[in-house]
Amino acid sequence: MRSILLLAFALLFFTSQNGRALEMQDGTELPGKVIGFNFDTKELTVEAPSSGKSTVVPTRELSLRSKQTLLFSQVFHRSYPEGKKWPREKVNLTMYGILAPVIALLGGFWIAGWLIGGKFNPVRAFFGFFGGWIVGTLFVVFYLFFAARFDKGAAVIGIGFLMASVFVPMFVSAIYQCSFFRGLAVFLFHLIAAACLTAIGLVACELFIPPDQLNFWWNVRVFEPVGLI
Repeated sequence: MRSILLLAFALLFFTSQNGRALEMQDGTELPGKVIGFNFDTKELTVEAPSSGKSTVVPTRELSLRSKQTLLFSQVFHRSYPEGKKWPREKVNLTMYGILAPVIALLGGFWIAGWLIGGKFNPVRAFFGFFGGWIVGTLFVVFYLFFAARFDKGAAVIGIGFLMASVFVPMFVSAIYQCSFFRGLAVFLFHLIAAACLTAIGLVACELFIPPDQLNFWWNVRVFEPVGLI
């Protein structure tokens, strides 16, 4: 049973990585690459790669998935006027943007611990997840500080990531009472499982919530307050 679920998560992960270009509500793709966003008029500037011709597209006419993608793009966030870089709505969005991945990663860690570590206990997953990320972050931050303070460059940062890749699986293997490599597999697989859970959640919303209601909620609660449309 666990082997079948492992295979299912792997297949779902790889199929979900087939990224799609930004598209309009009728399904047609934007005619080129997005090169700018006008915060005042709420319009994208799209440049055709072959001719170099620019086209202006109102963001309100984009599909829901495309607006969600644009919401986290640098093109959008760099367009904020001076003095409005962090309005209250954007702060709230950032908080939700951090909380949602943490919940997905925690759920993915619990699944990975069950499927690979052989332990269903969610308490182990909680301590393994937060403990593993804390250990890894401490090593990386320490070596980043060391590299910046003594001007040692990328080699020291690479050592930090290497140390984290050693001690994090050791911590996870101690939590799940398994081998080092199984602990490493648990930690790596929880990233795949989290991506799958996120994809499942997005698809479930699209399947069970009428499109008009879903679009209205995103427009009123998210896109309009942060200035995307």
